[in-house]
Amino acid sequence: METCVLIPQEFSLVLAPPDTRFPKRRGPEVNVNVWTNAKIPQGTLIYPFQGTIRLDKLEVYSYLDDNDIRHRFGCYDEITEVDRRRVRHCNWVRFLRTTTTYSAEVNIIGTKVKGEPIYEAVKTIPAHSELVVYYLPERPEEVFFMPAVHYLRHSLYRRTMDTILEDSPLDLSMSLLSRALITSTASSPPGGHDTDERKSLSGESSGAST
Repeated sequence: METCVLIPQEFSLVLAPPDTRFPKRRGPEVNVNVWTNAKIPQGTLIYPFQGTIRLDKLEVYSYLDDNDIRHRFGCYDEITEVDRRRVRHCNWVRFLRTTTTYSAEVNIIGTKVKGEPIYEAVKTIPAHSELVVYYLPERPEEVFFMPAVHYLRHSLYRRTMDTILEDSPLDLSMSLLSRALITSTASSPPGGHDTDERKSLSGESSGAST
């Protein structure tokens, strides 16, 4: 599917083979994650609607679940029909890998400042590294009013994205997809070796690009 992604220049998307252990109802889809192009210093703040519009074709056709936490932290994801073809418009948050535990692999956190989502690098992130986000707990009142707030935020995100698409041309200076290749992420062995394998792949990708 033709996919327009609003993404910071320091980031790109990386494809991995579909995980056939957990097939989608419409068949397994390719896994897409956000990786760094350059070193991100500790303390760097990143905003959901920061970056430029980049375009590519991604074999991703589904939406996130309605209760996916990324919806509450700045995720925008819309699929429309243009000239009888489906086109996705989204931001980089759509493809973030999340975790429910604060472990050593976490390198950014998602939080809210005065109700607005923001992301912060909790450590210096080397180039060619996958972003893994841990979301700080939300306030009880935010969870209580979640349905109404979600609707209002989605409307605001849509207007914001429409404005960016109208005012900003496609960024043809950079590719949406990184040249870093991951061939075995989906088949990582159990028992906690996944993190080490990701680090190894990251190192190989970094070496290949120099």
